[in-house]
Amino acid sequence: MKRSSSSSRLARASGVTLIELMVAMVISMILLFAVYQVLTFAEGRKRTTTSINDINQTGAYNAQLIDTIVRQAGSGFAPLSSYAYGCALSAKKNGANLFPATTLPAPFTNVKPTGTAGEFRLSPILIVPDATTPGISGQPSDVLVVMSGTASLADMPINVSVIPVNGSTAVSLDSTAFYKPNDLLLVSDVTGATTTTVHPCSLEQVSSTFDAAASPTSLPFAGTYAQALQTSFTEQAVVSNIGNVVGNNPPTFMLLGVGDNNTLYSFDLLKASSDSPSIITDGVFEMHALYGVDLDGDGKVDSWFSPKVPDPVSASYGTKALMDGSITAVALLSNIKAIRLGMIFRTSLQETSAADSTVPACTAAVAGSAQQNGCVSPASIVLFNGLKDPANRDLSVTRTFTSAERIYRYRTVDVVIPLRNNLL
Repeated sequence: MKRSSSSSRLARASGVTLIELMVAMVISMILLFAVYQVLTFAEGRKRTTTSINDINQTGAYNAQLIDTIVRQAGSGFAPLSSYAYGCALSAKKNGANLFPATTLPAPFTNVKPTGTAGEFRLSPILIVPDATTPGISGQPSDVLVVMSGTASLADMPINVSVIPVNGSTAVSLDSTAFYKPNDLLLVSDVTGATTTTVHPCSLEQVSSTFDAAASPTSLPFAGTYAQALQTSFTEQAVVSNIGNVVGNNPPTFMLLGVGDNNTLYSFDLLKASSDSPSIITDGVFEMHALYGVDLDGDGKVDSWFSPKVPDPVSASYGTKALMDGSITAVALLSNIKAIRLGMIFRTSLQETSAADSTVPACTAAVAGSAQQNGCVSPASIVLFNGLKDPANRDLSVTRTFTSAERIYRYRTVDVVIPLRNNLL
């Protein structure tokens, strides 16, 4: 039985020719390529947006955290400001020197406020210029030295009743009722009218077995931070309670600075919780700071000073001027009412690469334009733009980026932090 001619024609018409198949494949490839391009672009934008959001949040978090730390600077030390600011600190932990410190860990190895390694003087806030050089940035950053007490009782200085001498392991007071076992004390001395330098001061710890009822006038030293007094004092010596390590209420003697891997570190100079620096956050590329100074005694910031303008040696508020232990330095430290902090943050996302042939490298200039192909960031960023000191010297900090650095995105934070204890 033969098939009908119509059935044969239908069977032949049901197939797809090679040309039709190739056309369909080309159209499909074009559509797939278009979808791939859209997805790639969307994913790239998502990563960029996420990385920018990350450094924006990092900037806000850092500003808030450092604001909290710096605002407390000088707490408990304000009553000592006229005679103890700038005193050379002496402290030990388990018999090993804390002040002067033998060595400081990275990234604070080169922090030398007085020019002598490991030596620190009492000051609510101190900017040590260009003291760290983070590996990724490759450019110097400033370090903040923050000091504050945390005692809630007896944080007013109390006069001694018997002159403490070198090697003393106790101080005599009219009353020891305000002190508790393990309290940390700062023993300092009121500078005499004819003296031109500040007397050294000593960090001590009250004995854990101290009983005010049994020892109403003598305050013995013993414990982790105890040491015999390192110098003789005068009849003007005073004792100040600045905290209690055992009671989880230690004073703050802290370094803040940028280290490798775009990381902001803190370091407890008293080593109360750790002997090593602690990571605060990442994404921090560089940090710089200025002093807000009251020039006329009205308690308001009249002008800004840099610790390195015109240069660190001759700067009016450089470490050399603030840390020389003179009566003049005491007044300068007391005049500091705020700091202005400028920070640069960088994303972790590298947005272009020389190996990526689809994106021009961030090297060749675009014809007729100041821009460059493949660059996602400007050629430079300026902190403290337009600020000048009383001598009309420019205080701005300009960070110029290389082509390799311009394939990352940057954000800046510029914040003014008042020192409320110096404002009292």
